[in-house]
Order: sequence, then structure tokens, then C-alpha cells
Amino acid sequence: MLSKFDKVFVCHYNIFYMNEDKVIEKLLEHDKRFDGHEIRLDRITDKLFEHDEKFVILETEIKEFKAEYLRGQDQIMKILTRLDDERVFTVEAIRRMQDELDLQKRQINEHDVLLSKIKLELKVA
Repeated sequence: MLSKFDKVFVCHYNIFYMNEDKVIEKLLEHDKRFDGHEIRLDRITDKLFEHDEKFVILETEIKEFKAEYLRGQDQIMKILTRLDDERVFTVEAIRRMQDELDLQKRQINEHDVLLSKIKLELKVA
């Protein structure tokens, strides 16, 4: 027969190993759950890589759009600068023409006075 200590030992031994079996069983259950999580995590990672690729494409398209937009803005600025320069030169050309016109009007008036004097001298003579 077993002594009291042996009985306690056997009791603890059985409890320990029975609990060990339960612990191993629980660990296996957790492993299965983690496997499911790993599969989901793999899918999420794949989606992240897909989105990363899409963001790279989007970033490239945005950079191209920005470059095209800035080229258009540069062209607009060139056109506006040219128009502004033309406006300045046009105003200056109009001023020169006006001065020339005033000069010609004075000359015409002088010629008109001279012609009037000549006509008057021809009538008197």
C-alpha cells in the first residue's frame, strides 16, 4: 500500500499532468486561433502592399499633373508679360504718333497762313 506521502505525490502528479494536458490542449486551441489571425494578417498585408502601389502611382500622377499645371502657369505668365510689354510699347507708339500728328497740324497751319498770305499778295498785285 502507498504511504501518505506517496498518495500526496501521486495526487499532485496526476493533477500536474492532467493540467499539463489541459494546458497543451489550450495552447493548441490558441495556435489554431493564431493561425486564423495570421491568415487575416497576411490578407491585410497584401492589401497594404496593393494600396502602397496605388499610392505610388497616385503620387506619380500628382507630380505629373503639378508639372503640367506649372508649365501652363509659366506659359500664361509669358503671354501676360508679352501683352504687358506690348501695351507699354503701344502706348509709347501712340504718344509718338500723336506728337507727329500735332507737328503735322502745326505745319499745316503754318502752310495755311503762308498760302493765305500768298493769295492775298496775288490779289493785291
